[in-house]
Amino acid sequence: TKNPVPVKMGIAKGECKLNINRRALIANGSIWLGRNPDGPCDHDLVAARFEDMNGRLRAVLINWPCHGTVSGQDNTLITGDWPGATARHIKKNFGNDVVVAVTVGASGDINPLYGPGKNFTEIEAVGFHAGREACRVLETISTYPLKEIKTTTSVMSFPGKKPGNSDFPQTSYDPAPDNEVRLTVFKIGDLVLSGVSGELVNEIGMNIKNRSPYANTIIVTHCNGSSGYIVTDKMSPEGGYEVRVTRMMPGVEKPLADKFVDMIHQF
Repeated sequence: TKNPVPVKMGIAKGECKLNINRRALIANGSIWLGRNPDGPCDHDLVAARFEDMNGRLRAVLINWPCHGTVSGQDNTLITGDWPGATARHIKKNFGNDVVVAVTVGASGDINPLYGPGKNFTEIEAVGFHAGREACRVLETISTYPLKEIKTTTSVMSFPGKKPGNSDFPQTSYDPAPDNEVRLTVFKIGDLVLSGVSGELVNEIGMNIKNRSPYANTIIVTHCNGSSGYIVTDKMSPEGGYEVRVTRMMPGVEKPLADKFVDMIHQF
């Protein structure tokens, strides 16, 4: 890192409801990628503010659980989707020299309310609402000197399965080589980042956050690897896209969540 400086930090939590559970029951009786307002969905938007010792804003970190899929597969243009739009909105408010890191929470089964499609107005809309809430939250934060950083990692191995060919419930799965999942817990001040190398579904993420002894615990997906979808045990007999494509047999939820919580308690 060029020109590092001592910083103070602070954290606060807001809310953005432009995300929704996507495991929807469709007309043929299967579960597909739609909008399920009755499904679990964490709307927390967490913002961390980093200032130099003179109070100048240097960087912000944003965490919100939502797939970056306002833009769909038919859009072949380059886009940062809602995270890119959110970062632009924050920079517009606080200056282009501020470093903005947008992280995605436990969103394996969470999509934006808009999209998927080729409409860049919808991309900007989701980014605007997430960015506006982030800016509001950032203005409320009081900072304190950052004294320590702690981290720990672990690798878990689970029985693997091949992707299925149906979104209807399956009675059996074809085995595949074991699949590894990397867990990383990074504590910076009062903020705990729980990183997982896969697309963790929202309910598991909320479980980990609720069991953490630290109020400012966030989940960061796609962290240090790509292990695919990580689903709850109750999803498996329901079927659906996430269950079809996950590379792990049922039974991952409890050991993974317990291990995550044990790692967080090490601090």
